[in-house]
Amino acid sequence: MIVTIALGLAACQPCFSNAANRAARLDRVSVKGQQFMAGGKPILLQGVNLGGWFVTELWMTPWVQQDAHNPSHKIIDDFTLYQLLQQRFGYKRSQELRNQWRKNWISAQDFQAIHQAGFNFIRLPFRDELLHEPGGMNWLKKAVDFAAKNRIYICLDMHGIPGGQSNDQPTGHANQNKFWTDSASQQKYLADWKLLAKTFAHNRTVAMFDLMNEPMGAPKTEEIFEWQMKALRTIRALDKKTIIALENGYRGWKLAPGPDTSGRTQVCFEPHNYDFNAKSQEDHLSGLPGQTSYWAKLRSKMDAPVYVGEWNVEPFGGPDVIRPYVNALRAKGISWTFWCWKVDPLNGQMGDWGIYRPNPGRSRIDPFQDSFSTIMAKLKRVKSSYFSTSPQLISSFGTRKSGQ
Repeated sequence: MIVTIALGLAACQPCFSNAANRAARLDRVSVKGQQFMAGGKPILLQGVNLGGWFVTELWMTPWVQQDAHNPSHKIIDDFTLYQLLQQRFGYKRSQELRNQWRKNWISAQDFQAIHQAGFNFIRLPFRDELLHEPGGMNWLKKAVDFAAKNRIYICLDMHGIPGGQSNDQPTGHANQNKFWTDSASQQKYLADWKLLAKTFAHNRTVAMFDLMNEPMGAPKTEEIFEWQMKALRTIRALDKKTIIALENGYRGWKLAPGPDTSGRTQVCFEPHNYDFNAKSQEDHLSGLPGQTSYWAKLRSKMDAPVYVGEWNVEPFGGPDVIRPYVNALRAKGISWTFWCWKVDPLNGQMGDWGIYRPNPGRSRIDPFQDSFSTIMAKLKRVKSSYFSTSPQLISSFGTRKSGQ
């Protein structure tokens, strides 16, 4: 059985009928010892990543990546996609296409559905370039507004930093990795976080800043933490309260700033967890006790919360693996955001990488051959009303409250 996002919302309109209630002010989330707190009580942040929205990761979106008439002509990331569209249609029209994507891939309807599923937290990946586009900051503000109206906290995650923090395509511009050696990129990075702190310092919906996603390209592990601490100090000059999430680029935590580090205020530690080598569901489950115990020990050692910013149990996923995974995190009091809310894979097969998947019959978007008007029309069909999920998958997260 599947349900479309539109039908799911129609069945629960009373939940969203009172705009004043939806916009009721959230309590600010803070760190107290090893816990997240809100309204004087511990809070477990449980939610989803809004991948693909402001960083178009091609593996999980419906863009054709190779020119059928010239196989050597390929796109590999967000940067090369919009570089191609700009070459074909000019800057102004390429921006119209980009904004049509953003308008439809995630909308107010998605935030309502996320709330209805019982999630209270969203991690929002974006590229630093968004901050410098005409009207780019307005997209972040719109996302924060959607979250506030549905009583959902948000983490602003700089998924791609100036110059790139690795060679990987999730940065939005693959094969750069020049941040670590380029002083202009480094200064832009600090200026970007200054701008974000100035913009969102007093916004209670913005619970967290994730300073750099998966910084795997650092020549030395200590540089990962040095630059995050520089960004933290830059932010703290304007914003004393927003929580800072520190990542390690899958390098371990030995060199992470400990409890006695000067200026380390209101921080949490953010691992990501995937097992791409799993050969069965049991492979995912057998490692769970050790993994969650390790995170609990890390929390104690650092005297700060641990928040799993990305996780999934593919391959061999499904509700029977998601449910015990979530239960294990919950039992340890560890907050998390699942990757990902929504996918539309080019080959149509992606397991449970997305909670929402497209209904049959959708069209591929060909940036090499489709006309401007054809792409604009196809982009309307990436709206979530054309997508479905299963009640079993939603219920496996255990976030939905009785009566919803």
